[in-house]
Amino acid sequence: MDVIRLLRLEVNRAGSQKKWAKKNGVTQSLISMVLCGDRPLNNKIIRALKLRRVVVYERLDRTAGRPSQRRGLLPVRCPPIHRETKP
Repeated sequence: MDVIRLLRLEVNRAGSQKKWAKKNGVTQSLISMVLCGDRPLNNKIIRALKLRRVVVYERLDRTAGRPSQRRGLLPVRCPPIHRETKP
């Protein structure tokens, strides 16, 4: 699933970035930066999309240092985790 595509779809359903951001407790500028790839998704956006972050580890092929070619495992790129500070 492409999370950015899902976010864009939800923003379009809301009518604007500003409306979606206000409804979900984030700033419009953050939504804009996430959609254009300048910032990673934060936890508030992930929760608003009713998703959860999942980390996958794969066994490396010992001879080549590459992911093994086992079926069913797909490479996953995860943005860095940014922890929100609580006031």
